[in-house]
Amino acid sequence: MNIDKLIKRKQHARRDNNLRQLAEITNTLGDMYFENNRLNEALQEYSEQLIACNQLQDKLSCAIAHRMIGEVYASLGDYEQALKHQNLHLEGAKDMKNSIEEQRAFATLATEIKVEEKTLMQARLLLNLGLTLEAQKETQQAISLIEQATSLCEFNNFQEDLHRTCISLAAIYERQSNFELALSYIETAATVNDGRLKAEAKIIKTELLMRTGQWIKTRKVLVSLYTSTGLPKDINHQVEKYLRIIVTICRAENSLLVETDTRVKQKLYETLGDAAVAAQCFDKGAEYYRQMLTCAEEIGEQIGISLMSLAQTLKDAGRYKEALPFARRELDLCTNPREKYRSALFLADLLIMANAADVEIRECYTSALSAANESGNVKLQKFVTRELVSYLESVGQFDEAECIKQKVGLTFLEALSDTESEASEESDRIGADICLEDLSDLEPEESASTKPVGTKRRSRRGTSTAIKRNEKGETQLHVACINGDIGAVERLLSSGHCTNVRDNYGWSPLHEAANHGYVDIAELLLKHDANVNDLGGTSCKGVTPLHDAACCGHFSMMHLLIQHGATVTLKTHDGDTVLDCLEDWRDRVEDLSPEDLVEYDAMYKKLLAVIPLKKKKKRSNDVRTPDERSASSETSEVRKISAGEDYKRTIASLRTFNKTNTVSASKGNNEAVTKAVTPLINEEQILVDDWLEDDIGGAARKKSTNNHSTTIKRKSSDGNLENATKKLRLNGSYQSKNGFSTSEGSDDDFSDIVELFEEPKKRKKKRQISLISSGFTMSRSRTPSPVAHLQSSPPTISSKQHDKEYVHLRTFVKDKVFNLKVAVCEDEQEFLMYIASTTERMFYDETGCTVKLSFQPINGTVVTKESILRITRENANDKLECEVVELQVPSIIERFKTICCTHNLTPCEIVLKCLRSCENTSIFRVKPDDINKQVLVPLLKTLEYEKSIKLLQLSGTVLLTAGIHLHQCLSNMSSLQELYLKGCDIDFACLRQVNLLPSQLRVLDLSYNPLSSESRETLRKLIAPLRYLQTLNLRYCMLENFYLPFDNPNLTSCDISWNKLNHDATTSFLSKQLFDLNLSNILSSNRFILSLDTMSVALAPSLESLDLSFCDVLDVDVKIILTQLPRLLKLILRGNINVSVFSINSLLSHQPTLTYIDVSGCKNIVSNPEAGLFIQNPEVCTLLASIEPNLCDSWIKLWRGAGIVTKLPHNLAIFKPV
Repeated sequence: MNIDKLIKRKQHARRDNNLRQLAEITNTLGDMYFENNRLNEALQEYSEQLIACNQLQDKLSCAIAHRMIGEVYASLGDYEQALKHQNLHLEGAKDMKNSIEEQRAFATLATEIKVEEKTLMQARLLLNLGLTLEAQKETQQAISLIEQATSLCEFNNFQEDLHRTCISLAAIYERQSNFELALSYIETAATVNDGRLKAEAKIIKTELLMRTGQWIKTRKVLVSLYTSTGLPKDINHQVEKYLRIIVTICRAENSLLVETDTRVKQKLYETLGDAAVAAQCFDKGAEYYRQMLTCAEEIGEQIGISLMSLAQTLKDAGRYKEALPFARRELDLCTNPREKYRSALFLADLLIMANAADVEIRECYTSALSAANESGNVKLQKFVTRELVSYLESVGQFDEAECIKQKVGLTFLEALSDTESEASEESDRIGADICLEDLSDLEPEESASTKPVGTKRRSRRGTSTAIKRNEKGETQLHVACINGDIGAVERLLSSGHCTNVRDNYGWSPLHEAANHGYVDIAELLLKHDANVNDLGGTSCKGVTPLHDAACCGHFSMMHLLIQHGATVTLKTHDGDTVLDCLEDWRDRVEDLSPEDLVEYDAMYKKLLAVIPLKKKKKRSNDVRTPDERSASSETSEVRKISAGEDYKRTIASLRTFNKTNTVSASKGNNEAVTKAVTPLINEEQILVDDWLEDDIGGAARKKSTNNHSTTIKRKSSDGNLENATKKLRLNGSYQSKNGFSTSEGSDDDFSDIVELFEEPKKRKKKRQISLISSGFTMSRSRTPSPVAHLQSSPPTISSKQHDKEYVHLRTFVKDKVFNLKVAVCEDEQEFLMYIASTTERMFYDETGCTVKLSFQPINGTVVTKESILRITRENANDKLECEVVELQVPSIIERFKTICCTHNLTPCEIVLKCLRSCENTSIFRVKPDDINKQVLVPLLKTLEYEKSIKLLQLSGTVLLTAGIHLHQCLSNMSSLQELYLKGCDIDFACLRQVNLLPSQLRVLDLSYNPLSSESRETLRKLIAPLRYLQTLNLRYCMLENFYLPFDNPNLTSCDISWNKLNHDATTSFLSKQLFDLNLSNILSSNRFILSLDTMSVALAPSLESLDLSFCDVLDVDVKIILTQLPRLLKLILRGNINVSVFSINSLLSHQPTLTYIDVSGCKNIVSNPEAGLFIQNPEVCTLLASIEPNLCDSWIKLWRGAGIVTKLPHNLAIFKPV
């Protein structure tokens, strides 16, 4: 039966006064309304049912009606009414002794909340409580609670709430300038399944990246959003707006790289500044405007605009004092009255924020009013007057403000509104002329398999011409990678050039960089998502960039590719592994330098551990040797070739000749019929009569054989041969040393001429057939080096070596000493080379860095074999000093792994993650729980050569016995600005091993270390040279009577609390020009500094924050503090039991208003505030005090409705603004 019929029947029952029928109908209607979630109508019907049942005196039906009413109230969220009616239901059931209804009543009253619902409520409560604490500046507690909420959401798959908690945590960490963690939580928020929430998280990530000035990363995120489908319209609008801003910045920065005209550069800097401000990156915006100002001053135009833009941006960045000089200069340049009034008001606003003197601020308002009067515009005059009145009211000058208002007849309804939306409109205009569809980021170069799931390319309006190709299909990025032009590569990538584009033959830019050994370019490509395992086109036969690097012997490149996830076990289509390629390179290049030999052996062992020996095979010659390839497809037009290339082709055409006589023992080269046979004879292949004279090449070649040849591709735009191979590029003397000669081809104008470099040797005579040609094999033996580490076990020595003389030698490289055991050989050059190469190898094991050394003269004479033997025999303590000629520093990950291997340790995955982050951000942070004692020394050795680190956070680690390693680590960090060593168990013995701290240091935290009084002078010597030091934290270091050096002019914040300071030491800190000083609990006697009023020292007027907790401060001391510290904003007097309500009244009435006052633990407030007590700016004032609970209401009135009070146990209360 439908509702309409029931309503008609209900009317009939009511008209006929049929109460029983009325009760039944209202019950049925109530059930139907309840099922359809029409709760108010259901409540009405159940209430009518209850009235009818009461009239019928049907107690059981009344009880049931109460139950239904209670369920409706519960659904409406009115739990008090619900509980009331459910209890009436229980009482009725008991009266009627109805067990079923009684059981139902008990079940309803005791309904359990599902575990899932309870957990969700718990997570939301934790989040809300965390956000509340964060608003109260209790950040660490807030983070802890919200992290708990995040864990609950993640574990229970509460996706919407996980998104909410992660975004909240990201916001908190961003406010703490911990951008790495903020981004990490945003990434987690973006993992939810909801499309809108995922897009919102990416938008938040974009905004954070923009605020931190990371344009390229921002662009990548925006492009991925722009190419996605199904996004809401508002998010699409945001994406397009932000993308236009970022593209504008990237294009302007690219233009600056090549622009020389100052006027054009000024315009570009203005564009960059406007765009950076629109992106909310005020620090970068200020830098751009500063450059714009420089250009403007150079050409003498638009100086005023530049000054105003710079001042406004510095103000937006919160750098008020820095903005003042520029605002004043701009005001001085103003001639137009309207401009002058705006500039004067802006300067006044800036002065207020910088807490300037009242006189200066009033002068600006007077100047603005004068300019407004000069303009004759009444509206402007009223606007300036209104601003002046607002200022006067803010400083408590209400009478003067009211007088001015009455004088000019001003009402608060009058205001200028023409600038309200200027900023929004300005940001919308940036990049409006950019066609987003034509960006090269959107070119679908990659295959469908590499595209993210759920995204679809937008349709293009036209063909993009951003990527240009030459006749070989090479893009501008290919050519830049071939030429090693990293500047061009950076410009192309920043403008959105695709990284995985291929030329006609199938090679990618990463292949080119790997082939030519340009590590910096390869790293840049990988950071822009180049495919590290790119197999190339079909003509490339499965050659990856790692194969390419191995074929050329580029070890640093191989390390880089492996670090970025290159698969070592991949094989080419011909079955060649990376190890095969590396061995083939070693066979081609016979004479290696000591450093290359060290690198080869290290890489060989590394690959051998991954690629089983039984699976290795001799490389076929289809895998390209150092850059041996053609950049054009087989269908391309015929072009001229060199004599060397012609020779190769001729040999290739004869490869089937006399095939039955090919040596069968040539490591399986003949196992597959389809494999190509090399025309270059390997020294292990002995052919008797199966040979061919070179009757094509020049006459000079005819007298030599190809025993040492390297095939090189000169693939560069300018034909620069020096860039062709690592050996020729890194070792300038290599060519002359080995007597290489070049065979010139018939055409030098082409960029793909292949040339053969040959080492001339005497022609080998025909040899009699040997066992090798009959199927036997000949293996190469490696002679062990006669130089060994002292720590290593002695190698097995043949009988011929028993008579050799050994000497023990100590070599010194920088501040490292190595002990060597050297076999004395007759050849002096060989002897010296062994010492150098082994020291280089030991240096590599110790630091992970490859080094090339030369010997320092001994007593002014050149190092010889005899001089070395003499110092080893005469004085065993003498060291042979080595100078670093060349230093190659691998990536931080590779160095850490190498050093861990030296120490027989397994690299910790968490530390590796921290190091990867450090490589990208120049910030290293590690939690003490994430690092064990054994890994600490390898970590310090690894960080020693990471010179770009700006922040080092090692707090909580145990550095007690690692003083020398800490010294070596810090001595190389020339860029370090922040050093956190809190609670690292550093004592005097450890500290004195540190001779020097980085000179650029701005923050130093050594708190909670047992330095003791012995460290006093050592600490002073370390701090004295730090002229840029701004923050120093020495809390609870067991120091006594420590004085600050006088050589730190930039020091603004110091925490020396919980140390023992005498009168003179305390005086030195109080008189220091600091902004923030913590002297809590520095008592060394019964009285704090013997009372301020008896001291003959003036407190530094610069102090803005002062902590004197537990220092026996008196009311008279508080009075002196307020008198001598005009800029004081924060005063903490916790635990000073002699500070009374008199001081609290003085603190609250102080002008300017103190933003934070902590007098908790002082004398209890037992009276109302004194009459006439007035807080000038209650909206910024927070007070912590011990007060009787019944007095809180009278004290909170001082905040004039703008504050709240929180009562805590032990009579503690917090008064703070809303």
